[in-house]
Amino acid sequence: MKWLTRLNAICCLFFSVSLMSQPLPINQFNALQVLSHFNVSTIELPVYIERNEANLYGQDANHNSLRDDFEQYILEHYQQPEHVAMAILAAQTWKRLLEVTASQQSGSFTRLKLISEIQAIKQCFRQLETHQPEFHSASFAYFNTPQRADARKQAEQHLSSWRQQYRQVKLIEDSQPPCQVFKRLMQQFLPATQETLHLAVDSVMEPTPHLTQ
Repeated sequence: MKWLTRLNAICCLFFSVSLMSQPLPINQFNALQVLSHFNVSTIELPVYIERNEANLYGQDANHNSLRDDFEQYILEHYQQPEHVAMAILAAQTWKRLLEVTASQQSGSFTRLKLISEIQAIKQCFRQLETHQPEFHSASFAYFNTPQRADARKQAEQHLSSWRQQYRQVKLIEDSQPPCQVFKRLMQQFLPATQETLHLAVDSVMEPTPHLTQ
């Protein structure tokens, strides 16, 4: 029985190590491309960062499509450029979540894609928080005031209700592993460099049986 107990312990240890060593969905080269495209660095941050909680979209004094306080947060709290890059791409989608919901002009396909992206980002970040101990989702830093959190809740409820009208429509993206969303987002926001992107397709994390149950 002792050898069986030891074997179980070894198996559990190996499984835990393998989970922790799961790769990120994008590589460092891709991450640096994202940071360069959005001009994100500590030297690009404005000297003064406004903390106006009443402003839903916030200040973007350096005009790089990122709210200044969110940009400061991810640069201070993330140590890996891959983490920063994923937060930047996710922020572009979260911003569109608020914009599309407020607009009545967005087409059905645009909304379907947005819903798919929002869900994939959420699922991917949950997986990464399980597999990467040093990683945490930046969503709470983006929706960091009661007004922004409430706007997010209302936007997601609105899109979820709207999605029910098209529940028979299935997008190809819906059948892909959640973290593949960052490959698609890179192609969306970095169109000029699509041909040179060295995407780590093989490193995109497949959902584990534990997570998909």
